[in-house]
Amino acid sequence: MISMGIIFILLLPNMTPMTFMTDFWVPMGANFIGQGIGSIVFGSATASKEVAEHNSWLARMSGNSCE
Repeated sequence: MISMGIIFILLLPNMTPMTFMTDFWVPMGANFIGQGIGSIVFGSATASKEVAEHNSWLARMSGNSCE
């Protein structure tokens, strides 16, 4: 997402001819960059909790085996 936002900001305004979308490339790129950074922050904030929940679920399931 972040790399797509950088492409929207840096490359597309120079590569595309003047159209009705030209004025929207930079705000759309900034939006993609913001979404990418938000995803990274949210993922890093919740990853340890998700891993701990998954590990406890695996531990509970290992006790239910039919051996």
